[in-house]
Amino acid sequence: MQGNQGNEQVAELDESVWVYLAANEREKDLAGVCEGFGFTVFHGGDRHTETSGTWLEALRHADICIIELGVASTVAGAELAMAYSSGRPLITLRQCEEEPPGALRAMLQGHPGAREVAFEDFADCSEKLRELLGDPTWQHLVRNATAVEDF
Repeated sequence: MQGNQGNEQVAELDESVWVYLAANEREKDLAGVCEGFGFTVFHGGDRHTETSGTWLEALRHADICIIELGVASTVAGAELAMAYSSGRPLITLRQCEEEPPGALRAMLQGHPGAREVAFEDFADCSEKLRELLGDPTWQHLVRNATAVEDF
C-alpha cells in the first residue's frame, strides 16, 4: 500500500503484475487462483469502498481484467466497457445457463485479448480459470499487451 495526497491508502497499481478481479461471490476464492500465478489482485468487489478513480484506473491498467457477467452483477457492463476500451486483456466469467446479450458477444469476439470462461459451478470456474491463466498462448498475449503499454 502506498499513501496518496491525503491519509487515504490506495493499492499500488504499477509496481507488480496484477489482475482486476470482479467475480461476485466467487471473488475471494478466485483471487487465490490468480495469486497462484504470481498476480497481485485488485478486488473489483471493493469498488464501492474505494474512490471511483482508483477502480477506474485499475480497469485501465490491469495486466488482466477478470469480470463475471450475469444477473448478480450490477456494474459488469461498465467494467467491461472500460477494460475493452482500454485494450486490456479480458476474461469474462459466466455460468453456462446465462447467455450474454448478442451485442456483448459480438464486442468480445472483436477483442483479440478477450476470453470467456463458461462454468457449471465454483470448482469448474476455478479449474477453467487455472487452465486459461496457465496457457502459454494466453501468457504471451498478456506479456505483449503489457509491453505495448510501456511505450
